[in-house]
Amino acid sequence: MTHDPHDLAGPYVLDALGDTERRRFERHLSGCAACADEAAGLRETATRLALAAARRPPDRLRGRVMAEIARTR
Repeated sequence: MTHDPHDLAGPYVLDALGDTERRRFERHLSGCAACADEAAGLRETATRLALAAARRPPDRLRGRVMAEIARTR
């Protein structure tokens, strides 16, 4: 467990904190604009990354990948 709540914005956004640390950080968030801004920015970035990963690749890419797999030992 970390002793500085300013180090917890990343793990908080990724739901990687235990219950005690999460509650502690949420209390800290209510009074720390810097951490609230950081958490909001990280959450937006994580959402954009998730949406980017969820996009279907072009159909022609599958054929190229499968052809390369066939040539690779």
